[in-house]
Amino acid sequence: MFEHMLLPGPLHALRGKGFDLNSGEGSFQWSAALQGLCLLLLGARINLGGDASISGQRGSPASSLDYALTKGTSWLRDLFGSDSRGNLLAQRLIKRSNTECKKGGEVKLALNQEFLSRSNVRIYLNGKRIDSEEKLLEIERAILSGWRPKAKPRRQDKPEAQGPSVSWSEILREGLAQETARMLCHLDISSPAQTKHILQKIYKNPSFSGIAGAPLPLVAELDQSLKGSARLGYGDARLLKSHLSPDEPIRIAVPGSSAGPISILQYLKLKMGYNIEILYTFPHAIDVTHHLFEKRFSALPDALVLGIAPAGTLLAHRPRLEYSALMLMPGFSHRVVAPCGGDRHYNGEYYFLRDDPSTSSFYFDDLVRRGDLSSKLSPVRHGEPDQVADILKNGDEAVRAILFFPHHILNDKLNDCVVLPEERDQSHIREAVLFVHDKIAADKNLALCMDIAVRNAWLELRDNAALRQEISESLLQDQGYATFMYRSCGIGNMRRESTSALEDLGASF
Repeated sequence: MFEHMLLPGPLHALRGKGFDLNSGEGSFQWSAALQGLCLLLLGARINLGGDASISGQRGSPASSLDYALTKGTSWLRDLFGSDSRGNLLAQRLIKRSNTECKKGGEVKLALNQEFLSRSNVRIYLNGKRIDSEEKLLEIERAILSGWRPKAKPRRQDKPEAQGPSVSWSEILREGLAQETARMLCHLDISSPAQTKHILQKIYKNPSFSGIAGAPLPLVAELDQSLKGSARLGYGDARLLKSHLSPDEPIRIAVPGSSAGPISILQYLKLKMGYNIEILYTFPHAIDVTHHLFEKRFSALPDALVLGIAPAGTLLAHRPRLEYSALMLMPGFSHRVVAPCGGDRHYNGEYYFLRDDPSTSSFYFDDLVRRGDLSSKLSPVRHGEPDQVADILKNGDEAVRAILFFPHHILNDKLNDCVVLPEERDQSHIREAVLFVHDKIAADKNLALCMDIAVRNAWLELRDNAALRQEISESLLQDQGYATFMYRSCGIGNMRRESTSALEDLGASF
């Protein structure tokens, strides 16, 4: 159990997996990282007057816990929770130096006593509180004596996971709910100051200004000027219904992988009953803009959800493309993925969407500007995300891929890959923008109702975990959506799946 002033109540977690998501209890397994955490907390109680830390080289309990903190594994969220912006409290609870042993030698982890005093750590064994130093040392010795460093498997010899396998649909279902939660918390849509801060970062980004030039705004004046109840997502219910339930549906094009935006639209459709048609059969936002440029829509959508790079492309082609930005939408995560077995550094042969300006290419540019990788040592190739899964499967240790959600999760779980650690919190999250057709922008009442409705859905989903889970379930119960995600994510190309799994789609939900 864990309690803290930043949490609404105590958190409970049980050893094992497969617990009811609605029970309110988290879970954890007796992993190498968990053993490292136990050693750290035991040390905090044993050494009340001295140094409460653990350290070790690669393969040690300390190194395993360090990697779990860097990766932000879900069991740490179950144990310690997260703050209002979705950041793991565990990353504030534990101080680290020489993360990932990047400077050679040992990584060191210590309890942050400004966040949690070691005197507030309680150790229980079989339901009985243990205060005796002798008994605490006995537990510590038992963990250390049973420690076996995890061998680094050869790429071709990576063992299959033990126990019942987790299907791709279960991974995607859980991932949708978690990604949605993180993205909704990343930006407080009711805070004009946060919106302004994010917009300034985007406008100053050289990759964005390079394609958009002197950009048109990414947020409409209508959105920026919202006050009172409208800013908080409240409006006259009958007025909203009359504008958002016309005889012909409001057609909104959105990449199927955009967890936050598509969850908002699904909420508006299912829970609010608005007449919305979600056009989701786009593997990425670049494909949406290609449909516009190449006139591949039988009728133009009423609205679009685009990442920052395609948004810049669209703005650069105004007024040829008759769309203008209305408001920011929840973003989506990008991560660097590599085959297992190699060194976990950023330099390598990169694959991502690069033939058109893409948010993945923006992320690559940012990594170069930050000094995390060298462009001279990292040649770039174009690769559609589903095709990259096949490239990663071949196991070339030099290969790297920049993948957005859910590709990085699926390749990590199903394709014998690893997601490289991201040390700068939230820097891998890229925003999205809701564009509306000029005919909607000209109808101020309709545009206002859309803005208010999106805000309401955003805040409702952000604050209600059960509702997020319900919306994720409803998306994957849609046979068309599930089939599209299977195909667009290249799941049939992954090592632990085969095309035969598609035949079982109906039985998976």
